[in-house]
Amino acid sequence: MPILLDLRDRLSHAGIPLVHQTSEHVVLANVFGILKNLSAKSAINPWLETTVHNESIRASDWKFSFWEKQPKPIGPVGEGSTEVDLVLESDTWLVFVEVKMDSEPSQGTRSDPERNQLIRNLDVGFRRARGVEKDFAVLYVTPDTSEPDIVARLRTESCTFPANADIDSRTICACLFWSSWGLIGNVLADSYKTASLDSTERKFVVDLLAYLCAKRLWNNTLEDEPLFYEDKLYRSLKKSESRFVPYASDKPERYQAWRNKPWQEAKLRTYLNGLRTQDKALLKLLADADGALQQHFIMEQLPFLKGKSSASLRSLKSHVNAGCRQLDCAQILAEGCGSGDYRIHEINRNLGNLRPLVIEIAKQFEIPWHLLEREITNASASANRSLDGKTRQPSTGRGWFVITDNNGRKTIAAFVDAKGSSSCRLYDASTGRFLRKLPNGRGSFRSTFAHVIRDGKEFRPSHQPALVSTEKFGLPPEIVQDAQLEKR
Repeated sequence: MPILLDLRDRLSHAGIPLVHQTSEHVVLANVFGILKNLSAKSAINPWLETTVHNESIRASDWKFSFWEKQPKPIGPVGEGSTEVDLVLESDTWLVFVEVKMDSEPSQGTRSDPERNQLIRNLDVGFRRARGVEKDFAVLYVTPDTSEPDIVARLRTESCTFPANADIDSRTICACLFWSSWGLIGNVLADSYKTASLDSTERKFVVDLLAYLCAKRLWNNTLEDEPLFYEDKLYRSLKKSESRFVPYASDKPERYQAWRNKPWQEAKLRTYLNGLRTQDKALLKLLADADGALQQHFIMEQLPFLKGKSSASLRSLKSHVNAGCRQLDCAQILAEGCGSGDYRIHEINRNLGNLRPLVIEIAKQFEIPWHLLEREITNASASANRSLDGKTRQPSTGRGWFVITDNNGRKTIAAFVDAKGSSSCRLYDASTGRFLRKLPNGRGSFRSTFAHVIRDGKEFRPSHQPALVSTEKFGLPPEIVQDAQLEKR
């Protein structure tokens, strides 16, 4: 009976948290969850020595730490902490392991488009290693059969490392190395063939080799054994005439160079004007906010996203960027930064001088009112009228109040109910200037914010402005006038 356990059981046995579900994390957990339980001299040491080309990178007591968050680096603005897939640490070495299956390192941060995942790991890890006086390496593990272009590029290009500004960038870049998943299989196969493993380790290793072979991450080099015919879980190790097809060979979508390809202005204009209406609605919403918005604002302001999960927003962005990929030009929408409701989504800053053009074109899109809640001003009120000529009024799920505090100061409070939760925004009653937004609450605003409206006076404005825009530009003058008339 093979020792290949159910994934959940194996991860629990290896002490790995069960919180990561992507293909990359599953392969990482399967492979290194077993390697950490094998003797270092038979598994991790020879793999590290082969990858780093340094025989000094060996230890008998490597410490494994999966998905460890690193401190926020000193220097970069707008950048949070980084999470490393695997950290290996000994008395003399610190090694960051970053694994990929179907993607390249994540793109740059909002403040620095060139600062991708590998550069961040090099910067943060090198500083940490200096602090404890250890040698350092970043190992980039992929299913490729040859070294990815990004590794060679980072070794030759001039990179900026703010956390290590006093160190020659070439010294830090020299700490980057690449390994295929297949190299791990070769190292384990050599140990298996030389009988350097005990009986329990041999069972773990043959399990892992069968897994790598089944995933097409390693080409079997073992001699045929009766064991491989005793259980179907080992059938990937059987000798056959079928040709080995590497995992990476049928992943044409792994091509990522399009992300950095420049647009021609005429081509960009044609592409933007040919987008479907929902795509234009998203771009217009972002453009009206100067190119960037938090996720919860987008979900609130696009009616066709209300009540849906963030996956719907990701799908919408993917649809916009899919056309860019087909045209072999840079994506219009960036991947974003941050997490949850406060994740920032924006028009790609890597577009350079063409980014303002995208914003200008998107602002001019004509979007049906039912696909985009638009701010109404005196100049544009006619665009928001119904067929009977009357201006649309605030819905019953919205409320407006004039609030007076203990010091006699007056504020305007705008409330919105949306899918089981409610929000409250506060404005200066004299100028309409946005003051702050209270934390969202569960239930309708009349119950959630009862303590706010208890001593307030409700009024009904002439129209409902787009509240996201008011956080930047304040309330339209006519709304302020409606509130002042009500106060009298």
